[in-house]
Amino acid sequence: MRWDDRQSTQDAEEIELARESSVAFPWMSPVQPDSGLAKALFILRNHHATLTGAANVLVLEQWSFLNYVLTGKYVQCETALARKWGFSKSKPWSQEFRKELLVVVNKCLPKDRQQEVLEWFENKMMPGEIRASGENISRMLPHIARSLGLPFPPRIVAAPFDTCAQVLGMGILSFPGAAAVSMGTSMGVAAIASPPQPDSIEHLPVPDTPVRGASMFFDGVASCGSAINHIASRFGFTEEDGSPAYRRLSEALYNTKAGAHGLTMLPHFSGGLRRGRYPAQARGITRGEHAAATPSDHVRALYEGLAFQVRKIVEGFDSDPHKYSTLLVSGGPTSNVPFMQLLADVTNREVVVSNYTDSSLLGCAICCAAESARIRDLTSASAALTNLEESVKPRSAESRVYDKLFKSYCEDYKGELSS
Repeated sequence: MRWDDRQSTQDAEEIELARESSVAFPWMSPVQPDSGLAKALFILRNHHATLTGAANVLVLEQWSFLNYVLTGKYVQCETALARKWGFSKSKPWSQEFRKELLVVVNKCLPKDRQQEVLEWFENKMMPGEIRASGENISRMLPHIARSLGLPFPPRIVAAPFDTCAQVLGMGILSFPGAAAVSMGTSMGVAAIASPPQPDSIEHLPVPDTPVRGASMFFDGVASCGSAINHIASRFGFTEEDGSPAYRRLSEALYNTKAGAHGLTMLPHFSGGLRRGRYPAQARGITRGEHAAATPSDHVRALYEGLAFQVRKIVEGFDSDPHKYSTLLVSGGPTSNVPFMQLLADVTNREVVVSNYTDSSLLGCAICCAAESARIRDLTSASAALTNLEESVKPRSAESRVYDKLFKSYCEDYKGELSS
């Protein structure tokens, strides 16, 4: 079924406005026509009589349906609820958001059904218990296990959301006080946060993590590898097939100095910061251009801009900007050795590179291992399964230079980096 008709688009826009006006659930993915709430409104609009009149008719998210098929139990993964519905075990819908949602839903329901709306959402679209990531759901049904050729029915464990799984696989539990930076086409930055959180922090935490009593800060930049590809193509750092010439990009960093001869770059070529209070429009900006600037200067300005983004995000995770003193880094750009040194110098933090290619899969494995009889907890599972390379330490002289450059950068791009 397609959810991109005009009415669904309008419904999604109204629910997103309700979410924003109630200042609710900053960890929730923006509401689109195919988001859970918008789908529910579509179904409620067209099939409310069937769904409200039959106790055994339910509408399940794909993960909830998979849980039911595998275990025969109606169980909701808190990860899916928090990201798609803005609803979690620890932070259910606020009364303010309920009122806003009711206003939207009342437009498409008969008056005699309006009082049932919120109960319908929670009971029909989110039936059963809520299980946090890393919690045991149940054992797989025996006939399913046999059909898959398994010798016995394994436990089914609720998975964490993708970014959480990724940073677990990067070894964040082995480094208390570390933030994780995942670099691919885009960039994700995350850190585990223990409550209570001060009101002054810029990033409210995502509620569902496998680390009990803790939540997770998350932000990122929609442009990372895509920005590198753009600058490589624009300034001729490409191979014969048009792909980025990564060795030459590394040489450009070796051959230039901090500050890129006055060039600075906001590397938002495919989009800006991914959440928090910042605008997310796609807008790459270069400032300080002059006739003597070389292509290598533009390359350095790009990598410095990426590193400045990381520092800006990590220091916004807590009122103490130095709380997260180590960066765990993974992804393709980590193979650029001078970039890793630049990142350590710019952030004045130790940089530890993960050498596992699929850290999300490893993070899920850590959650499963923690439920086994042989491993005590998540931290033990992380220590047993993760593998980290040698670290890159910041150089004091270079870090002092970058402290001044970072301050100027934040001032120059104040309008782009603030709400």
